[in-house]
This record gives sequence, structure tokens and C-alpha cells, in this order.
Amino acid sequence: MAYTRIFWLLWACILVAVTMDAVKVQEEVDHPAEDKTNSGSLRFVSESGASTAKMPLALERRSFIDSKSGVFEHPQRVDGRAKRNGDGTQPLFPKSENRFGGENSLKDRDSQGGPGTSSPVKHFDFRSSANHDPLWKKLKYAENYGKIRVLNKNGSERTYLPPHDYFRCGSCLCSTTSRGQMVHAECRKINGVNIVVHSIPQDLPLNTISLDLTNNPLEQFETEKLALYKSLLSVTASTNLIKSLRKRDCELPVSLENLDLSDNSISYLEDGALSCMINLTHLTLRYNDIAELTNGSLEGLAKLKKLDLANNNIHKIEVGAFLHSRDLRDLDLSLNKRLSLSRKYRDAFKPLSVLEVLNISGCANVGWYPTDVLLQLPALQELAVNGEREAFDSKLSELKNLTSLTLGIRSYCRTKNFTKSYFSGLNHLTTLKIDGCIPTEYSPHMFDANPKIINFEIFRIMGKMKDVLQILCYLPNLNATRSVTMKQIIKHYKVGALVLLSKADVKCLSKMKNLVSLNLDGDTISQFGRLFITGLPPSLEKLSVRENLLMAFESLVNKVFIFHDNFKNLRELHEDSQGVKSAQSRSYHTNQHIRDHSDENAVDIRSAEAQTNLLRARKADGLSLSSSEWSLSLKNHSWPYYLEYYSASNAIQLGLTVFSRKQHFQIGSINMSGTLTTNWGEYPVSRMPYRAVIADLSNNRCATLNKKFFFANNSLVELHAKGNFFGPLFSKDFRGSLLSKLTNLEYLDLSRNHLFHLPWLLFQGMPRLRVLKLSSNNIDYLDIKIGHMTFLVHIDLSRNSIWSISERTLKNLDHLATNGTISVDLTYNPLPCTCGGLELFRWMSVTRVRMLNKDLLVCINSEKQQEFIGDLSTRYLSLQRKCVSKKILILAASFSGAIFLLLIGFVWVFQKRWWILYMWNLAVSNFYGYKTSNGTRNRQQAGNGSRSRSQASGYSFDAFFVYSSSSSEFVLDECLEELEVNRSHRLCVEDRDFLPGSYVPCNITSAVRSSKTTVVVLDQNFRSVGWTHYAVEMAQVEAVRSRRNVLHLLFVGSPPDRQLPGVYLKVLREGWFSEAPPTECSPDVRDAFWNSFSQKLGHTGAQADTGLVLSD
Repeated sequence: MAYTRIFWLLWACILVAVTMDAVKVQEEVDHPAEDKTNSGSLRFVSESGASTAKMPLALERRSFIDSKSGVFEHPQRVDGRAKRNGDGTQPLFPKSENRFGGENSLKDRDSQGGPGTSSPVKHFDFRSSANHDPLWKKLKYAENYGKIRVLNKNGSERTYLPPHDYFRCGSCLCSTTSRGQMVHAECRKINGVNIVVHSIPQDLPLNTISLDLTNNPLEQFETEKLALYKSLLSVTASTNLIKSLRKRDCELPVSLENLDLSDNSISYLEDGALSCMINLTHLTLRYNDIAELTNGSLEGLAKLKKLDLANNNIHKIEVGAFLHSRDLRDLDLSLNKRLSLSRKYRDAFKPLSVLEVLNISGCANVGWYPTDVLLQLPALQELAVNGEREAFDSKLSELKNLTSLTLGIRSYCRTKNFTKSYFSGLNHLTTLKIDGCIPTEYSPHMFDANPKIINFEIFRIMGKMKDVLQILCYLPNLNATRSVTMKQIIKHYKVGALVLLSKADVKCLSKMKNLVSLNLDGDTISQFGRLFITGLPPSLEKLSVRENLLMAFESLVNKVFIFHDNFKNLRELHEDSQGVKSAQSRSYHTNQHIRDHSDENAVDIRSAEAQTNLLRARKADGLSLSSSEWSLSLKNHSWPYYLEYYSASNAIQLGLTVFSRKQHFQIGSINMSGTLTTNWGEYPVSRMPYRAVIADLSNNRCATLNKKFFFANNSLVELHAKGNFFGPLFSKDFRGSLLSKLTNLEYLDLSRNHLFHLPWLLFQGMPRLRVLKLSSNNIDYLDIKIGHMTFLVHIDLSRNSIWSISERTLKNLDHLATNGTISVDLTYNPLPCTCGGLELFRWMSVTRVRMLNKDLLVCINSEKQQEFIGDLSTRYLSLQRKCVSKKILILAASFSGAIFLLLIGFVWVFQKRWWILYMWNLAVSNFYGYKTSNGTRNRQQAGNGSRSRSQASGYSFDAFFVYSSSSSEFVLDECLEELEVNRSHRLCVEDRDFLPGSYVPCNITSAVRSSKTTVVVLDQNFRSVGWTHYAVEMAQVEAVRSRRNVLHLLFVGSPPDRQLPGVYLKVLREGWFSEAPPTECSPDVRDAFWNSFSQKLGHTGAQADTGLVLSD
């Protein structure tokens, strides 16, 4: 009774404590210190500007990058417009089968051939063929805020872009600058949240500086609503349904400097419609349906610098159209097919006295150039026009600032003959670009009137590469030429689309002693001859041969390093996108308007005939070395040469010699993404170049990484390794040896690597790491060591399966946050909105670590549904209140479970009591040793006996006899005589072999283990009690443990007069018993019995003095 009272008293105390804790939490939830936002919904704005009903919380993970093609998924377009629902809106959360998404950075749609640009900010891609500078030179941003600046060893600056931190701001999503002073608002699809607005929102922060309304159903651009935001500088409203711009919507002054209304349906531009934007400097109206520019179209835009009206339907420009924008510097009227700049437009362009860039390519071809219009632009520097049949007028020599000319675009070049006087009047040209022309004549004196040309580019020409290369000799001053570009020169030969460049083809290039850049992209070149390579000028700094047909053994990087004396100034080499597929797709899309009949008898390059001809051609004079000769040459050279940048992305097995085991190739930045180099550290990808600073090995599907791949004390600072299969490999790297040599690494991208488990010490060798990207993987539990990364500023964990983070990792994050700013991105993770996530939410609500995109964080509730987390403090208190009420149930369940487990334990112990006794006897025997009947045997001797047993048959005795006192005479007399004396068996008998006074359980257990068979002698007076029953149970345990039949029953005389236990009956059913003949039987019968019984026992081969074995 006393124990019962104590138990109930303790139970009552627990109930009181839990109740008080629940009341305290309830008060905190009912009266929070500050309720910042509503965590339940996003609010949107209707056309009238009024707030609409709250949107139900739902969020689906979406992939912005197609997993197969790697192309950004853009909404389906119909007639240049985004496909929408029946009510004019887009689906809120578009579905996608892809679980994981790529990087959601939008590229400029002009670079993809699409209509319009969505933002003045240009996004750079490390693998982009349009940007040739090393990565640390390319990273630019429209604003100088939030950048992570790091100085290289040589003093140059390397910059990482800061991640976006989105939060809800009215009906849109916003992000702030690093100092939090300015706001960027985006009312479009971001990170899977498709926000739809029908009018310009008025519930944004007043310090908003940019507004993005791309891809919405806006039908009116109400400029007066922008007057609310005094700091607003940029608005992008491309891809909407705006049909007109009216003056009544532009009455209040607006502080805009940049306005993008491209890709709409604007057909009417009313006079003064933009007059309220007096500070506007950039206006983009391309891809609309504007028909004319009136005298008041640009009214009030006195500060306008750049005007983009490309791809409209303009056919008329009034005389005073540009009177209000005299400071215009850049004007784009391209692809207005109805516009012809005849003499009547001379007065219209006269106010543009400071215009520097004019693009009228793609306008109506009239056969001559608009000389009268161009003469009204004295400051003109760059001109893009169609290729006309007539030559340029000599009067254009008055344009002394005109230094750049782009001739032709796509199918808008009608030039047939480049005569001696064709470029007359353009005396000051320094840059000439010829695009898509198909002339029949190139005069050797075509450039006589242009002595200052130093940059020559020619694109999309259908002709022989050898003939086009001869045009370079026509340049007036070869010594002064700085840059040559010859892209997409296509001609089909009989042996296939192959171009072999030899000594004769470098004749003109070799004379350009000051040539800095040579671009031969997309020319179906399959081979560069040795004499062609050695004939290139030593002044060359940049060489590009992208999108050709080079094979692995024809890689230029090998030849450049072999003939390094000819390339002492070379700093950049590009060999990206080699192969038939890229060349064929490019030639089809860029030259489909050109018809050529010369390939009717051509052979497919993939055929055996084409490959045979290619190999045969390689043996031509001065063309190439054999693959074995290349290998020999590589071995016989040393390389003190340093190449700043080398790129061979999407070129299978090309340029792999840069990963030679020896430190031959000293390259600063390497881009080998998409080359399917699947084994890093094994031939041919043996070693990362020692001096490499930046390496891009993304999308190689690599699953093998040898720790010898990186040199010790290497110079690697940035490693891009997304799109591989390192998940299984990294999960086994418990010592962190694979990445331990990357001691100088500052940027590591392991996105899309199928990572699922990261060992604690995986990143222990990266003390200088600043940015760690682990997005788009399968990580569910984060437990990594990062406390030693004192420079760490950002960890990207988005698009994983994280539900928990270990306590020691959280402590590491808090430690780093005390010394500096660190941000973590956990968006698109199934964080638990259940009691299991209580500790994680508690940490997220109080930590100093900057949690990015808090308003976009989602969690999984108890019903397996996703919902927005909202304010972290409010969510934590709500979750704590819900979970604290379960403490009583948890305590009761724990107490009941303990009692239940205790009962189960008692039952299990009772069932396994003989097994436990068996193991206990072995332990006691092993600890104390054992003494046999023949003398004392210490533990060392017992060990020797064990080894002797194992060397023989494994047992010390043939049989251990268990018997009662009534059958002791039979055992000691007849059994010992017949089996030991007459048949040489070794028996273990209690009355003879057990030492008197010793521990009986250990004696019995050791005897059972030391004997091959345990024989139980049963007579009429046999009783299974006491030590007899104990010996039988030990024998049963030994049978189960050794997986052999141990018990054997021997019946003597009459059977027992009592019923035998189940153990004996089981042995009888299995047939393991014998019956001794009566004493009155003849000696022959008894002798035959003992012979048969001896065969059943078998001989162990043990020595006569062998003792009991105590343990293994």
C-alpha cells in the first residue's frame, strides 16, 4: 500500500507541472509580443486596387530547368503571348513532374532569339559562349550592393553575387539590398509561387526602387499609380496584355529612369503618354504593334538616352518625333519591315545630333543606303543596316565618328558584289561585321577605302572556308588587325561537312603580327594542321573554335602546349560544343533560308566512308601528326607556360590531356562541363592542374572521385561540380579524405548530385570556404561540421528533403553567426509542422543566422499537406502549445510502455533461462578455470587444450554420459570397458572426471561442450530431475548453438515407468536413441550392439590426457 500511495503522489505532481506549463504557453500564444505577418495566406490586388480574398496555402515544388534538356521552362506561347487560362490569368501553382529544380536565373531573351528583354540586369553564365572572360571577370551586377568581395593572390578581385532574400510585401514578393535600405518588388512567378496582378499594386513598401510585372494579365498601364513610390527607378512590364498608352494615365510626376514594356500588344502611343516620366533614360517598346511615331510620342522625355522600338510595325515617323529627345544616344528601329528611311525622313532625324548608335537592320530593303538620313547624325559611331545592292555613298566620309558597321542580319542582306567602291565613304571604320550575305564577288580592293579596319567579323556565310579565309588578305593593314571573327561558314563537301585547315589557309592570318583575338566558331572544322597552328601569329591572346567537329585527338590544347613558343601570349582557348549534332542543329537554324545544291552527293560524316577519308586526309603533307606522335611529343616537352582560361564544355572526351598526372598543363580556369568525364582521378582524368583557380566540372555524371585527383596545396578557389552522382561516394567518406586537399577553396557547388547522407567530417579540409551550395539533392538529415569555416557566409540547402538538423550543426551555425553574417536557404524542404520539428523551429526563431526567404518557407503538417510557415516565432509558439498538451499522454504511454517492456523482459528471461545459464557458466569457467580428475589444469593449459581440439576433430571426448544412481553400475563397468577399453573411445563420466567440490554447473556445461555427443542413460527408475535434467537442458542449448544433434538416448533394461518430458520425446521422434540388449543375450548380440553404438559415437582423435574445454 505504501508503494501505491507514493506512485499516485508522483503522478499528481507531474500533472500539476504539465498543466502550469500549458497555461504559460497559452498566455504567450494569446498575447504575443509582435505578430508581424499572417502566416496563413498571400494577399493579392484586383484591378481596382482593392485587396482580394486570401489565397489558400498550397505550394508545389517546381523545376525551372528541364531535367532532360537543361533549358529554362517558359510558359507556352501562342502568337508571341504567354498561354493563359480562360479568365486571362495564369495558374497559381503550375504542376511539374520534376522533383528538383535548377537555378532560376532568367537569361536575356534576346540572346535566345526570343522577344524583348525582361530586365536591365544582365545575367552571366559560366558556360555561356557569349562571354569569354574568366568567371571572376564576368561576375557583374546592375547595382553595387551585397557583393562578397575576395582578393586573389595576385591582387585581382573576385566577386560572388549575393543570394536573394524574398519576403511578402503586399501582393508581391520583395527583396532588399544588403543594407536593407532599398526594396526590389517582383510581381511574377518566383520560386514556384506564381503571383498574378491585374493592375499596378499600391501596397508595396514606399522605398521600392524596382518593380517587375513580367508575365501578368495587365491590360492598362496606369502610370499615375507609380507616383506613390518616390524612389522607384525601374519598372518592367513585359509580356502583358497592354494595348495602348494614354496621357490621362500619366498626370502625376514619376521618378522612373528605366521602363520596359516589351512583348505587349501596344498599337497606340498617344501624344504625351509618357510625359510625366521626366527622368526616363531607357525606354524599351520592342515586340509591340506600334505603327507610327508622332510629334508628341516622346513628349517630356528630354533625358532619354536609349530607345528600343525593334520588332514593331512602324511605317511612319513624323518630322518632330525626336524634337523632345535631343539627347538620345542609342536608337533601335530594327525589324520594322514596313519602315524605309528615305530622304523624306531627313528632317525627322536632324534633332539627333548626339546619337551614337543606330540599328535599322531588318527594315525594308530599298536597294540603296539612307545617306541623307545618316548625314544628319554627325556623332554616329555604330551603325547596323541591311546589305543593299548599291554601294555606300562617298558623302558618308563626313561621319568622322562612324567607326563600327554591321552589314546585314539574317536574311536581310541583298549584296551581290563587294566591289572596290562598295565601302567608299566609310574612311574611319575600325570594326566591320558582315552577317548573312551571299555575294558572288569579293574584290581584292574592296577595303581600299577603309585603311583603319582592325576588327573584322563575318557571320553565316555559305561558302568554302578556304575562300573566305582569303578575304582576310584584302584587309588594307594586316599588321594593325587586332580581331578576326569568322563564324558559321558552311559548305558541304563530298566527304561530308568537314573542313581541314592547312598551311595555305593560314597565309593571311600569319601576316597579322598584332592579332589578339581569333574566332572560328561553327565552321565545321574537323582538323587543324600542324603548319596551320605554327603559322598563327605569336601575338594571339584569345582563340575560339566552338561548335566545330574536332575529335579527341585533334584537341587544340595539345597543339598549343606542344608549340608553346608560338603561343607565348595566348591566355584564352575555347573548344566548346564539338560534334556533329551541335554543328547540324546550328547550321540548319541559321542558314535555313539559304539553299545550296552542292551537298546532293555528300556523304554522311557519321558513315564509315567519311571517317576513312578523314583519317586518310590527316596524313597529307603538313596537316597533322598521328595520335602516337602526339603522345610522344607530349612526353618530350616541359611546360612553363600559363594559360589563363580553357573551356571545352559539351565536347565529349576533348582536351582531357589537361588532367595529366604530371604538372604539364598550367591553366588558371577550366571549364569542362558536360564532357562526361565520369572518373576523376583515373586515366585519362588523372589530376586537376596544380595552378587551376577555378574549375567547372558540372553535368558530367561523374560517380568516382579519387583523393589523388587534387594535388596537395593546390590553388583551387572555386569548384563547380553540380549535375554529377557523388551521393553514394560521399556517404561513405567518413574521414573526409576525398575533399581534404581543397584547403584554399572558397566556393563549392554540389547541387544536383543525388546527395542523401553527408558524413560529419566531409568538409573538414575547407577552412576558407565562403559559399556552399547543396541545393536540389536528397538530403533529409543535415549533420556536417562547419564550425571551422570562419569565412562561411552562405549555405544553400534549398530543394532537398530536410526535416531535421543535428544539434551540433546548429551549434556550429550559431558560433559562425556570432563572428559574422551567415545566411541559410531552406526553401523547398519538407520541414515538419509537427511536434517532431519543435526544436528546429525554436532554433530558427531565435538564432542570429539569417534565414533567407522566410515567407516562402513551407512545412508538412500532420495531414501530410504543405503550408506556409509564416512568422517563425508565431509558428513556434503555436506548435509548442499544440505539443505541450501531449506531454501527459506521452508520460502515461512511457510509463505503461516501461511496465509492458518489463513484463516482456520477465517472460523472455523465463523462456531463455537455460540459454542464460549456459552463457553464465561459460563466463564463470573462462574466468576461474577448471580442474580435471587427473590433476590441476590452469587457464593457460585450458587454452592449449582448446587449440589442440581445434587442430584435431574439435572435441575432447566422444561422449558425455548422463545417468542416474540406478544406472551408475552399468556406466562405470560395462560402458567404460566396452567403449574405452575395447574400442578406444574417450568418455566423460561424472564419477570419474568431475573434480569433487568443484562448481557442478560449470562441470556439466564444459563436459557438454567438450563432448561430441551427450548420452543420457534411461532405465526403469530414471527421473529427469536435479543435475540430470540440468545436463539435458545444457545439451539442448549446445545443440541449438552449434547447429548439430547433441543428445542421444540409451535405454537399459525396462523403459522408465513415468512419462518422459517433451525434450526426450522430441529426440525419440528424430530417431536419436539406442536400446542396450539384456544381459541374458548372447555375447555375439551384445558385441554387435556395442560395435553399432561405437560407430554412432565416432572417434574424435583426442589424446588420452585431454581435459575439459572451458570456452572458445
